[in-house]
Amino acid sequence: MDWGPFDIVGLDAFRGLRNAATYRDDLREAFTHGKPVAVMEVGCCTFRGAGDYGGSGWYVAMEPDGVTPKPDLVRDESEQVRYLDELMPVFEDEGVDSVFWFSFAGYGTPHRLSGPDPDLASYGIVKILDEHSGYPADGRTYPDMPWEPKEAFHALANRYQASSRRHRTA
Repeated sequence: MDWGPFDIVGLDAFRGLRNAATYRDDLREAFTHGKPVAVMEVGCCTFRGAGDYGGSGWYVAMEPDGVTPKPDLVRDESEQVRYLDELMPVFEDEGVDSVFWFSFAGYGTPHRLSGPDPDLASYGIVKILDEHSGYPADGRTYPDMPWEPKEAFHALANRYQASSRRHRTA
């Protein structure tokens, strides 16, 4: 791609087993254009082992119908946090200008407390709640909102707060 007409190089930077060995080198290649680099999408789903699949986790999590979650998946919100904690230092070390987690919410993959849980195929840092979710409004963090934070929501918020404090004191 000719990045000449652009001010910023933007790329999706999902890491999985297929590119883990070359991930840092692949990222460094984006800097050869002499422009700031922004990671436009990075993240993983909410099931154990999702980080191994990066951008294809949703596909791995769903049955061939694309709607039904696979029954053998185990919910693991800390998977997203581990993925974040592994990749953010890489982005910082390599000088990435901006990083955007994919995504805030998986509106098409709402969370279910019982039965198949479509949220396992979501990259969102919040779980979408609807009338079938089974969450009582009085037990929710934000009772007026149709979502509940996942562990990654808090991890990103803490990382942002720490970064803001460092920049204010610098």
